[in-house]
Amino acid sequence: ACDRFSTESQQLEIFYKHPFILDSKLSPSFTFDLLKQDTTFLTRRVGLGVHTYIAPRVELLVAYEQTQGTLLSTDIEALEQSGLSGFTRPLYSLQITKGDLARLSRLANANTWTLSIAGGRKSIDRNLDVPDSYYDSLSSSSNFYRLEGAFAYQARVFKRQAFFHHVTFGFIDNDQILQNELFRVGGLTSLRGFNEKEFFVEQY
Repeated sequence: ACDRFSTESQQLEIFYKHPFILDSKLSPSFTFDLLKQDTTFLTRRVGLGVHTYIAPRVELLVAYEQTQGTLLSTDIEALEQSGLSGFTRPLYSLQITKGDLARLSRLANANTWTLSIAGGRKSIDRNLDVPDSYYDSLSSSSNFYRLEGAFAYQARVFKRQAFFHHVTFGFIDNDQILQNELFRVGGLTSLRGFNEKEFFVEQY
């Protein structure tokens, strides 16, 4: 999917999952995300994962991802105000998912949830066009942890009506969280009444 959410900003998301490769219980997956925030920064994420069922309708995902943030603007005043920097962040993650959100559209009484935890070390990438003094307050390497989850519940009320509720959450733990690695919320899929991906947040 390719989305444009503000002037000169764009996001590309690619996901592929090959079910039960070679008739095994394993399903490998590939993820690629590219986010361009106007003329400020670019973020690329590549992920590889392996899915398997550990119980009926309960899927376990073991994954590795590497995210790289690149500065598009080296205006030192803008960088100091926004808290941006180039970085490289490899993460290992575990995710457990119960049920299938797509099944809830059939007006059935059902619920589904997912929980993901990831950890790794983030390193700061210095830009030669940015003064060295800008990096004095940044640690060259630090531990990074991320927690994400979602819960959806549907109860059928009448023949063609159902009550549906969907909650998502996320949390980041790092000694020096950069603006270009924060969660993005806002828009129809998260906070209606606000522009798409308008808010940069550490937790939601």
